[in-house]
Amino acid sequence: MKGITNFFTEKYKDLVNKLIIELYEKFENTTDVEERIKMLYPHLQCITITPGIYGKSLEDAQKAKCDGNAYFTKCDNNNALNCYSVGVIKCPQHNVESRKLLAILVANRSACLYDLKEYERTLNDIRYVTELKVYPEHLKYKLYHREAKCHSQIKNNQNLASASYKLALDYLDISTLDKTVIQKKKQEIQVALKNIANITKIQPQIKIDAFESNPKFPGVKKSVVFDYDPKLGRFARAVANIEVGSIIVKELPHCAVLSFAFALKNCQHCTKSTDAPIPCEKCANVCFCSLRCKTAAACYHQYECGLHPTISESGASINCLMALRIITQNSVNYFESVIKNIETTPEVHTYNNYACVYKLCRNEHMRKTKEYFHYTIISIYLLRLLKTSTYFNKIVPENKLTEDEVFICKLILHNLELLQFNAHEISELHEAPPGPLDPQDEPNFKAVYIGGGIYPTLAFFNHSCDPSIVRYNIGTEMIVKAIKPIKKGEIIYENYGPIYTNTIRSERQKNLLENYWFECTCQACDEDWPLFKDMEENVIKIPCKNSKCQNFFNLNENIENPTISCDFCSTITNLFPYLKALAELENILPKAEELYKINNYEKAMELYLRAMNIYSKNTVPPFPDWVKVQQRLRTCIVSFGNKCIDYSKLKFIK
Repeated sequence: MKGITNFFTEKYKDLVNKLIIELYEKFENTTDVEERIKMLYPHLQCITITPGIYGKSLEDAQKAKCDGNAYFTKCDNNNALNCYSVGVIKCPQHNVESRKLLAILVANRSACLYDLKEYERTLNDIRYVTELKVYPEHLKYKLYHREAKCHSQIKNNQNLASASYKLALDYLDISTLDKTVIQKKKQEIQVALKNIANITKIQPQIKIDAFESNPKFPGVKKSVVFDYDPKLGRFARAVANIEVGSIIVKELPHCAVLSFAFALKNCQHCTKSTDAPIPCEKCANVCFCSLRCKTAAACYHQYECGLHPTISESGASINCLMALRIITQNSVNYFESVIKNIETTPEVHTYNNYACVYKLCRNEHMRKTKEYFHYTIISIYLLRLLKTSTYFNKIVPENKLTEDEVFICKLILHNLELLQFNAHEISELHEAPPGPLDPQDEPNFKAVYIGGGIYPTLAFFNHSCDPSIVRYNIGTEMIVKAIKPIKKGEIIYENYGPIYTNTIRSERQKNLLENYWFECTCQACDEDWPLFKDMEENVIKIPCKNSKCQNFFNLNENIENPTISCDFCSTITNLFPYLKALAELENILPKAEELYKINNYEKAMELYLRAMNIYSKNTVPPFPDWVKVQQRLRTCIVSFGNKCIDYSKLKFIK
């Protein structure tokens, strides 16, 4: 991910310039981080911090309920769902009456979800209504009847359906319905109960990709190890052959945050898209997809609640949010314990151990004093935000600094430095126009970055403009798969942004030097591989038979001589075995394209994997057909990741 935006340079340009004039020389001559923090802290008191803008409104919630009811009456479930969700987020929860309104909004929303056949999400809302404990008793029969019908639609939920039907029968007796209507509904429920008794239980078949992890690095495959080189730093290497399409990394983030643009569209904790959000009791700035995520997020949101508008207005980047979240999700005592033992290398490199994050590359020896000056200002600003919460056990005047506060400010600064080089985007799929390689009459998608995370193991992977892997998210978990076969002993490369197929070498080199401070020496850069659009069509590259020789031959449609002598090593290469292997592609690729066009990515992927194996064994990249197959394979793989809630409009065949 890119580094921190210069939001102070823009929003507080005059202040920063003034500080540079007054304090920069003194700052430059002081190498102690604590002294630098204490030096700048008093001068940043003039930056106004106004947390506590919660955004709740009873009037807005009531209007949303009326609008939702109007749409629901017209059977416009999508617009009704949207209105109810707006009301749910906006509704205050400070007294019984407002909580009753919230319960009605959520119950009404569950009716929309049921009509949309979103049974799991309907149950999620019904659980929330039950949790609120204020829903009118005479209406509860509706909830339990709806709950029972949802369970009936889900395999292996028949016992739960039966229990819910029985609760619906009980609550019908205290409803305000006419006795005739009550009797009719009871008869309907009795019939449903009899039908449940005749349903045979079916065990669902769940396909799980095998993943045997490295004992010392549980986030990676057993066949992956990490080496160190003074020039390359830490890097991943294969100690056994890795097949294309196999999982290399499955890692949860040490912390993950949403960008402000998605704060009310995606769950604050798991980052999944939702149009049926669960709200925070106090603020209207975030949402959750379930009660489980809301509970899990409580450890950090209790300190961040009310801060989001202030942080957003400052123009803070996603890295600033992560630097703060790393702190809010743990206590001062926890961090003191970690830093006290920081020289001891953890026996197991795990995602949830801050020591594993703390030791990630910061390139501090290359950082200029002006950057430290800027980063220190940002760290102090984030500390001041934290001081407005209850994170620190005792209240300290704004113009004072305690030892704990200085300690945490140092960690925030440290986090900002390491995040610049180690953070990863969290993405989801959105609908998009077809690309140049895609069928122009078929729906398409694109990966949209919705937030960021820090993955302590994935951070060890080095960059190549021709990467070995492709990554996607399931929730916040990062899944990484091989996009080409990787031989034993080879370095496993990921990609930090620029790809050789669509960005020229000079631009790639400039991007990487500016953002990650290194000059790329990958094969695509060293050999200056052409852009996809500049590659010669109908050409395939065949390797020299001598495995120690790096030469290759351009194979086109006109083959005059089946044997070729290498100009470099004089080895004679017979083309017939290669041609025979490549001939299988004539059967595989047309079938793969047919499946791809109807969005059957699972079956198409199986064929593209076979094609990539054939190309890898018999050809040398790059050439157009190699790029096309690899791009198709990449598209198929990422289609199994997070999706925007509206993405269901695309019909996937499973």
